[in-house]
Formats: sequence, C-alpha cells, structure tokens
Amino acid sequence: MKKKIAVEIHKTGSENDGLLRLVGNVNGMGLGISKSAIMAYLAVKMAMFPLSSNYSTCTEGDTLHVSEDGGDTFTLSLTWKDVYELDQSENDLPSGLFEAPGTN
Repeated sequence: MKKKIAVEIHKTGSENDGLLRLVGNVNGMGLGISKSAIMAYLAVKMAMFPLSSNYSTCTEGDTLHVSEDGGDTFTLSLTWKDVYELDQSENDLPSGLFEAPGTN
C-alpha cells in the first residue's frame, strides 16, 4: 500500500496551482508529505504576506480542508488514501494478450 493524495477542488484559489503541483509530485514520485507540512507552508505564506492572505485549514480524519477566506468556505480538500499499486511482476501481461487481430 502507498499513500496518495486525492484532491477535491471547491473553487478557484491563489494556492490551488501550487498545491496541485505538490500533489502531483507526491503521487507521481512516491514522496511523502503530511497534513502538518502543508499547514505549516500556508502559515508561512500568511506570515510573509499578512495583508493579502487569510488562509485557514481544518482537518477531518485523513482530510485537510484549505480555506483562503478565514474559514468561511473551502477552496480545496486534500485526502490521504491508501492505494494498492501493482508491482513489476503483476504489471507484466502475457505477450500478445491485447493485440488486435492481424497486427502481429
């Protein structure tokens, strides 16, 4: 089992692109990142740009909800899920199994 992050986008947000890029890297490269790391990232962004950001996060089990309006509405939700991935031996299919007739 591997941990992957599922994304549910609720509305446009200034951090959506960056968080989607992060999720793609985590899921595609097998990197690990925790909810607390993302919460810390958003806290740093608020400290750097206090007048232009009002991030808020809320956790619910394996889900992290991100808000950019102080918690009034959610911008997106990230859910950590266990996913089974085929290993190399399971991934190899018998030769010719899915070839169209007359193409071999």
